[in-house]
Amino acid sequence: MGTWNEKIAGIIEESGKPLTRSEIFTQVVEHLDSKMSPYYFGTYLFNAKRDGVIAMIKIPPAKVGYYCNPGWLDENGELKPKYKHNPYWDKVERPNTNTQIKI
Repeated sequence: MGTWNEKIAGIIEESGKPLTRSEIFTQVVEHLDSKMSPYYFGTYLFNAKRDGVIAMIKIPPAKVGYYCNPGWLDENGELKPKYKHNPYWDKVERPNTNTQIKI
């Protein structure tokens, strides 16, 4: 990997799913640059988005943006079926709907 645009795009591509800013930053710190500042990282992320190397999308019900490969989006800006899952729910403990309430 050469430029920061390539590094960020590579992290997203390797994951195979949309990632949040903090998920990408964690990968950068762990694997590429342990002294990276969140401030500078934001600039690199902005530049990658501006240059069209990555795209940002919103996936309800999450309030944060997710970054993905622009090729993962259809002509309407929606995730293609192959990538359509909700990363937000991968992290959230779902309530047990089988629990009965005792009164």
